This record gives sequence, C-alpha cells and structure tokens, in this order.
Amino acid sequence: GTIPPGGTVPPAPIDFVNGFVRVVHAAPFAADVNDTAVDICDENDTPIPGLIGLLYLNESGYLPFSPGTYDWYVGTPGCASQMVDIPAFNLFVNAALTLYILGDGTNQQFTTVLSVDRVGLNQVVHLPLIQPKSQ
Repeated sequence: GTIPPGGTVPPAPIDFVNGFVRVVHAAPFAADVNDTAVDICDENDTPIPGLIGLLYLNESGYLPFSPGTYDWYVGTPGCASQMVDIPAFNLFVNAALTLYILGDGTNQQFTTVLSVDRVGLNQVVHLPLIQPKSQ
C-alpha cells in the first residue's frame, strides 16, 4: 500500500510461528514514479512473493516469513539485475523488521537500512542433565 499521511502504519501482528518483514520504498531514483519499481530478490535471483513491483512511497505491509537467515537484495523488476545488496539478517519468531530502501543514487547513496521494530523470541531451551544411575 501507499505510505499514509503522517507516515503512521499499523504494528505487526503477533505470531508465535513466523516473524515479519515489511519493506518501505523511500528511494526517489527516477523522475517518473513508475520507473522506480523494484523487487526484493533472494540469493537465487528469485523475487520474494509480496515484495514485487514496489514503487516509490509504497510499503508492503508486514509479511510473515519462517524464522531463519535471509540474504536478499533490491533488484530491478524480475530480479534481472541487483541494484543494492541487503546484508544478511536473522528473523526470529514473532520478530518484526522493516527494510527501508533509501537514496536517489545521485545526491544520496542508494542504500538500505534494516530496522528492528520488535525483537521477537530467540530462546535456547536447556534441558536438565540426566545423570545415569550408579550401579
């Protein structure tokens, strides 16, 4: 959707299975807004569903993804070429991250910033040590 006036967007939903990623396209790198279309692509040059055809001043809304490590980039439509790399990031259960696409490539470097909106759950469960019975 389009970024609403005042820039307020609803918070991420609560989910104890997935984490959430939202992308905000704030990079005015072309005079015609239709020429600002980008796709978010994975390391295999595959567009990420829900993060395709984003135009300047669009935001994707929070999309659910399985917990894990992601290595994406901002690409031209169809992931034909890479415009800017997104450093690999970890997504935890119930985490909410926002990826901002920034810069115009001329006056400001074209870049991305990843914001942690909600940390999520990164818990390690320690099971009790069971001692064998002595004979």
